[in-house]
Amino acid sequence: MTNSLSVSAQGKVALPLPKSASAPSATPSATSELVNGYYRQARQAADRVSVDYSHQAKGQARETVERLKKQISELSLVAVVNPKGVARMVRAMARELGMAAKQYSDAGDPKAPATDPDAAASATPREALAAAYLQADPHADDMRFVDDVRRMHTVLKTMMEGALSGARTDGNDPELDDIAKGFAESSEEIGKAMGTIEGWDKGTAPATPFVPGSGGVLV
Repeated sequence: MTNSLSVSAQGKVALPLPKSASAPSATPSATSELVNGYYRQARQAADRVSVDYSHQAKGQARETVERLKKQISELSLVAVVNPKGVARMVRAMARELGMAAKQYSDAGDPKAPATDPDAAASATPREALAAAYLQADPHADDMRFVDDVRRMHTVLKTMMEGALSGARTDGNDPELDDIAKGFAESSEEIGKAMGTIEGWDKGTAPATPFVPGSGGVLV
């Protein structure tokens, strides 16, 4: 009899092998859909990581700028007493401002992630207003950063010119020349970074911009 049980010489029972059933094969369209879904999820995850990194780097740059604002206010009080010392400090602050500007511009302009419907439904009126404004002008915070940095650089430049003028009382001073050169290099770095950030903004801002988390007025 076909597929009957058989007993081996060792007394072991050999079971008949079942007929192999053909497994349903995935259609090309189903496979393609699975692959595309996988890549969509991977791309969305990569976009979220990019956005998170960008926000973190920009936040650090903003913190540096806010700290430098306070230092400028304090430094202006001693500009007349020690002009050479002020020149040194202004050079250092310009260097730090240039590093913050470069950090911000290097963070790039990643595409913002899609809005979470659940988060939007539970948002406060202020958060909803901020989100609506950023949708209309996604570079509002970027342009505010540019304005802050440019104003700060103008203040530092004025302070540097006054400090150098007050410190040059004994003719040529190699240290003052070196300070002036360092400040010029930082100014160039700031200008390049601001040009990069301004290049992100291709649209027109609303007539009355709302900037969430805005700081105080510059010195």
